[in-house]
Amino acid sequence: MDFTFDSYKKLAQTIFEKGYEYCSYHDYLCSKRPCILRHDIDFDLERAAKFASFEKRIGDELGVSLKSTYFVLLNTDFYNVYSRTSRQLLSMIIDAGQFVGLHFDETQYGYDPDLVNIKYHIRKELDVLSDIVEQKIDVVSMHRPSKRFLDADMQFPGVINSYSNRFFKDFKYVSDSRMNWRENVSNIVESGNYNSINILTHPIWYTEKQAGHSAIINEFLNRVQLRYDRLLNENISNYREFLEK
Repeated sequence: MDFTFDSYKKLAQTIFEKGYEYCSYHDYLCSKRPCILRHDIDFDLERAAKFASFEKRIGDELGVSLKSTYFVLLNTDFYNVYSRTSRQLLSMIIDAGQFVGLHFDETQYGYDPDLVNIKYHIRKELDVLSDIVEQKIDVVSMHRPSKRFLDADMQFPGVINSYSNRFFKDFKYVSDSRMNWRENVSNIVESGNYNSINILTHPIWYTEKQAGHSAIINEFLNRVQLRYDRLLNENISNYREFLEK
């Protein structure tokens, strides 16, 4: 499977045709053949919001509710969830019928060898994100999870860990991390051999036409540069004159 919108749409159609039901982390037990779609937003909220609208259109065409969960970072220098623009993009994701979860980066709080404090920080960030989107957020995925976290199979009341054994091992888990499918996701779905599937994708990699890492990253960097140019112009009078001098 390549990284185009058409290929993703074909995958979504195959999931439906093979008898899987699009489920969230909350309602998967209601289905005999659940498929959980998960998206980690590591860099680009704008692309994620557009992808959510794209998924809604796919669901509308199939006549189903195509449910996905979009995991949002709080501790990142790439976007600010408190900004008006980010809040509008998060609203677009929710308005498209998708769910929001917390993408948690354990490295932001220093090394915690016994994972003693990690539950506290996860709950704190869940509360913050819930306040921002004005709805309860109780699902967390780890950003580049450590082996010790995965081995811990961490459970705590009222919070769903997407990397718990329930979702990471009992489901057939497949990911497109670093724009690389470690297993052929199309073949996995087409085979119908698994009763439950958990698919992780990163919206930043998907384009109208197949593009490589460099083209996608350069496009992202160009948009970031334009955004900062606009922000500087709005906050520093005659800012561009300084550059000319």
